[in-house]
Amino acid sequence: MRQRHSMHSPVTVMLALVAVASMAVTCNSPTTCDCHNGVDCAGRGPVQSLRVSCAQDASDERCQALRSETGYCVTQPGSTDVTILTQWNSSNPAVAVFAAPGFLKVVGPGVVVVSAVEGVLTADSLAFTVAPGSTPERMVDLQVSVVDASVVTMNKWLLGAAIDITPDRGPTQSCISSGPIGSCDFWVFSGTIRVHASAAGYEPGDASASPPQAGFFSQYLTVGLTPAR
Repeated sequence: MRQRHSMHSPVTVMLALVAVASMAVTCNSPTTCDCHNGVDCAGRGPVQSLRVSCAQDASDERCQALRSETGYCVTQPGSTDVTILTQWNSSNPAVAVFAAPGFLKVVGPGVVVVSAVEGVLTADSLAFTVAPGSTPERMVDLQVSVVDASVVTMNKWLLGAAIDITPDRGPTQSCISSGPIGSCDFWVFSGTIRVHASAAGYEPGDASASPPQAGFFSQYLTVGLTPAR
């Protein structure tokens, strides 16, 4: 009598492998990966950030620093006010100084850039045009990058390009592009900005930036230059 052998079909084997893989994924999923000492089983922990906001107080500004956590193993939901723990800095003490944590006292006319550091966290800087007895005006951070317009598959950043901006309000400004994306940063009034860029071996190029939407204080503009013939 012929002996019968028990064999699993390919479908059965495949289903078993899928089940095992599913169990492995489940064991490492964030929903079942408990947090211990601030990190989960994969070593992931929360990401902290520092955000600064300022409100007008006559001709001065009262600023607040908020620390928050996002990501895995968050220990403090929401934001924590760390204004009193923050190191506040004015870029121009002849224009404005911090008389108390977060309180920017205006002492003269001009532009002042506010920076804040709390522990290892650094907030994005803010800038204001101020004068004693006048309402402060928040400035816009305009970042301009220059690229090779003939390269369409990727951005070929042009470092060392000359960038000149002409705002419809405020003075003209100039800068030489640098950094990882061949850029310059300018503090400008909200409005239309005309931009001119030039670089060795390229035809000069022009562009313009329109006023940002209400409540936004940062803009990014790219100027493409064509190689000279």
